Amino acid sequence: MTALWQIRLKDLAGDLAAIIDDYEQFTLSKVVNGVGTFALRLRAADAKAALFVLDSQVEFWRRDIAQGLAWYKEAEYLTRGSRYTLTREGAYIYEASGVAYNHLLKRRIIVPSQNVTTSKTGKAETVIKAFVDEQAGPSSTRPHLNLTLEADGAGGNTVTMDATDKNLLETCQAIAAAGAGDYDVVGNGAATYIFNWYDGQRGTDRTATVTFAPELGNMAEADLQMLRHDEINTILVGGQGAGAARVTSWRTDATLTDDSTWNRCEAFVNASQETATAGLATAGDAELWQGRPTNQFTCTVLQLPGCYYGSHYFWGDLVTARFGTYSATKKIQAVTITVSANEAENIRAELVDP
Repeated sequence: MTALWQIRLKDLAGDLAAIIDDYEQFTLSKVVNGVGTFALRLRAADAKAALFVLDSQVEFWRRDIAQGLAWYKEAEYLTRGSRYTLTREGAYIYEASGVAYNHLLKRRIIVPSQNVTTSKTGKAETVIKAFVDEQAGPSSTRPHLNLTLEADGAGGNTVTMDATDKNLLETCQAIAAAGAGDYDVVGNGAATYIFNWYDGQRGTDRTATVTFAPELGNMAEADLQMLRHDEINTILVGGQGAGAARVTSWRTDATLTDDSTWNRCEAFVNASQETATAGLATAGDAELWQGRPTNQFTCTVLQLPGCYYGSHYFWGDLVTARFGTYSATKKIQAVTITVSANEAENIRAELVDP
């Protein structure tokens, strides 16, 4: 099983500038609710190197005829860097690098205005899309060109948040953490983008059909970490006011605190921008989610006819992982793929607690 790859480079108008299949090497990463990256190496003398300009679109396409996979777009990025190097062997190399489309969210802060409130309550999908629309989308005074949003489905948990002056990407991450869903900015045309919300998880629940385990031959170089050094399970959220008059709210995960006699692990969160108790709860719950103990599991996934990336499972899916006596449902939170010229692809997955 050998997958073929090509890189489709587009100009700022979204028109195809070049198809690259004579690369030296590339590495791409995809991160749920984060910002993935790519690095692509070409010979420095390659004329295509000059076509990489700031924010040009770079799409990675994959095909595997033996698996019945036609060309499909695996990942997409915006160019943000370039590098020239001379190797020990005397080869001149050009490297283009960039970031996934979620980086567009990172480029905005949340600013109040006469017609925009930065304190919101509602279903997570509704709240997150309102922030994106007002700060980076069509309703913004500072819109990203050609960024739209899918229709609101009012999905997720109810959240309350005041995000004044905060980074838009970080706000989206906090809403997703408390709101039981994922989000992503994806390309939907020539230099056009759409913000999507996904109830539950970015991918599909495949726990009943996809299991990774050494004895199944689809897992190698596994690393399971069960660490609770930095666990936070009890949050004191500080609202408005000062001193003894300050409004506060405790948020606690009683299941975790009861794991041992001494396992109450506290932290303070400043949420003075929040005017409602529900807002304090959302801020505290987001911090609890960030501070929860996790069983972090990374492994190299081996491709088998019945367990093949892009056919049987995908980035963002829920799967089952077994390693020794450990067995659990995991989300494919991140995927890193490295391909060198004339060599098979290497796919490494980070599996986290959903």
